[in-house]
Amino acid sequence: MSADYGYIRLHRCIRDNSIVWEERASRLQAWIDLLMLANYKDGELVDGYAIKEVRRGSFFSSFPKLGARWNWDKRTVKRFLLFLQDNGMVKLEIFDGNGIVVTVVNYERYQGFSENDVPPNVPVDVPLVVPPHVPLDVPQDVPNEERIIKNNKAKESKKNNKPPISPFDELDKTDLSDKIKDCLREWFEYKKQKKEKSYQTEMGFNKFITQVKNAITDHGEEKVISQFDYAMSREWSGAYLDKIKPDDKQQSFNMDEFLKRYEE
Repeated sequence: MSADYGYIRLHRCIRDNSIVWEERASRLQAWIDLLMLANYKDGELVDGYAIKEVRRGSFFSSFPKLGARWNWDKRTVKRFLLFLQDNGMVKLEIFDGNGIVVTVVNYERYQGFSENDVPPNVPVDVPLVVPPHVPLDVPQDVPNEERIIKNNKAKESKKNNKPPISPFDELDKTDLSDKIKDCLREWFEYKKQKKEKSYQTEMGFNKFITQVKNAITDHGEEKVISQFDYAMSREWSGAYLDKIKPDDKQQSFNMDEFLKRYEE
């Protein structure tokens, strides 16, 4: 049988393997991540009073969120997704002026396991191999599972060897405005009073600052500060910056207006 046809099983946990999954994603890694982010069954996205059907093979995200996943800037994410769309690999649809619904073209053809999903150019003498059903309580690929556990232990050991950082000290090193810094100092103090050990690793702190910057870019400083104030007043554990509602005037953006925000 030719190696050019058929499928391999690729588990989503491959993204947790630091040996093969670089911190800054390549274009191949980004494409594989898109395939893994796609819903395997139809669903709905509810945002306030708006309901959007997100079908199998599609998912909801945004340029900043994907940029944080891949360690890319938002303009690079935009160019990559438009490149894929121009080449018939994905379709992009704006949602609520801030997010996008990404649909993987031909998802059913290449991700399904029925005979109807076989590409038309596969020779007739190449049989379709359907993976047998395996009960969920039967452990699979034990050696690979052991490698994952070993990798996780190595990561944990490496992380534990580093002393915890002070988010207050690290905040002074950022290029955020004084107004936002004052807000975040209150947030850190709030988390400290709740006895929650947050942002004490370099990676965790940097991810948090990236989320704050993305939220400021999308909504402005005032809305971000209001969101932190509201979270503290409700005694939430997280600020949930991704739940900030866009202004009404942003609801009518078309795709061209949306993409202009990410031009160089």
